[in-house]
Amino acid sequence: MANASTVMKNVFAAVEINRPDSDTTAFYPGNATATSCIVSDLIGSGVTCNSGTNIQYVTAAQGKNAAYLNSIGFPVTEV
Repeated sequence: MANASTVMKNVFAAVEINRPDSDTTAFYPGNATATSCIVSDLIGSGVTCNSGTNIQYVTAAQGKNAAYLNSIGFPVTEV
């Protein structure tokens, strides 16, 4: 999602994350300068999820709820 020299800002990620069989995986989303969201429903079992500054894990339903996203600091506007 970001490398060591970049910082996220207002990112919404809905990416399926799985681990290879008999492997351990850790997910490090890094830091963000403003609230960024990751859909937790798409993260497979066996993946250890770590937090970063301004990172929010949300369910798919929460990710579709503009009022909820606004309440946690993620800006949603109508288009």
